[in-house]
Amino acid sequence: MPHPSRIAAVRYLNTLPLIEGLDRCQSIELRTAPPAALGTMLRNHEADIALISIADALDRPDESPLTLLPVGMIASDGPTMTVRLVSRVPIPEIETIACDDESRTSVELCRAILRERFDRAPELVPSTIARWLDDPPLRHQIEAALLIGDKVISAPPLDDFPYQLDLGEQWQALTGLPFVYAMWACRRGEESRLRHAVALLDRQRTRNAMRLEWLITSRAPAYGWPVSTARRYLTSRLRFHPDERSLAGLRAFLGRLEEAGHGTAPPICDEWACEAATR
Repeated sequence: MPHPSRIAAVRYLNTLPLIEGLDRCQSIELRTAPPAALGTMLRNHEADIALISIADALDRPDESPLTLLPVGMIASDGPTMTVRLVSRVPIPEIETIACDDESRTSVELCRAILRERFDRAPELVPSTIARWLDDPPLRHQIEAALLIGDKVISAPPLDDFPYQLDLGEQWQALTGLPFVYAMWACRRGEESRLRHAVALLDRQRTRNAMRLEWLITSRAPAYGWPVSTARRYLTSRLRFHPDERSLAGLRAFLGRLEEAGHGTAPPICDEWACEAATR
């Protein structure tokens, strides 16, 4: 009997439409890890497919090259709610931003938005955001911060940061396109070997889309989300099925990362991209 395919992903509310039920598939072994670890797991052969942050997918010297598999993604076509820049001072006056260290993609998106929309290049400092959210003395030292994920909803009120930007909304205003934060990927050259697992990911995303209301009401409270907020988030804010516009937004961001010298854009698996675009 063949070994199960090892699928790695983060377990946030926004990944459930992609991963819910995978742990019950006999041919799949589901592994969960922090977002920043997923690309490394894939390149180190600790996973066969991973839901990786887009900035971690670029080709770089001495690293295994990857291929993006557009059978599931986390994207927003406008406001996202959970990728947010908050500041004590007006955005054009920001000098330093404490950046959530969980996702390099959100950091690079923040950098692009500030450069292209505000002509600003503040210092972006990696930070363990969860540590200072509940610590008033530490929190008071922060001029501005980039927050991502469930903590944006579960965090204490951010009234002391009166200036806020939703980065998904800012990207759409800049490009007119959706922004893709994460997508399934595998090591290049292994696409054919993983064909069955990729088809399962595609099928499970479709199945979860049909039972999304159940998923929201049964899972949201455990992640610290009010059900009504989770419903708006997963049904109105996020997109999970790649289509032509989302792939165009993905390529626009990858092009910016290439121009900034972060690596070479990885290929998007042609077979799956064609199927996604025509559905």
